[in-house]
Amino acid sequence: MIKLTLPWPVSINAYWKSRVIKVRGAVMASTYVTAAGVKFQKDVLAAVIQQLGQHSPLHGRLCVSMLFHGPSARKYDISNFVKTTEDALTKAGVWVDDEQVDALFLWRKPIDRQNPRVEIHINDLGPVSRKEW
Repeated sequence: MIKLTLPWPVSINAYWKSRVIKVRGAVMASTYVTAAGVKFQKDVLAAVIQQLGQHSPLHGRLCVSMLFHGPSARKYDISNFVKTTEDALTKAGVWVDDEQVDALFLWRKPIDRQNPRVEIHINDLGPVSRKEW
């Protein structure tokens, strides 16, 4: 099992933004990662390097638990933080692609004003075939 402690994630609402651009006279929508999203990705990469050092990405099927220790008692939708955390872990090379996650468990834990964070537990299920389910 791999255990990681990551900084409090950016909500999906603040991670991706869209803008309208013109390309050769045609109007198109362009989606991009915001500055807050890029900062979160960099912070996750630094945390992964500090905690795992040099590592190879996981290649098998995965079971992931995310334990969210929020910064305040403010209500939040826990699922708004999952995709941003998965994408940052992919970018940090923890796994090849978040498509590998076959089981995902989310836990809302007690708030921690001094150290808001998400704790990640990853179990490699190995090369399990979905046909075996």
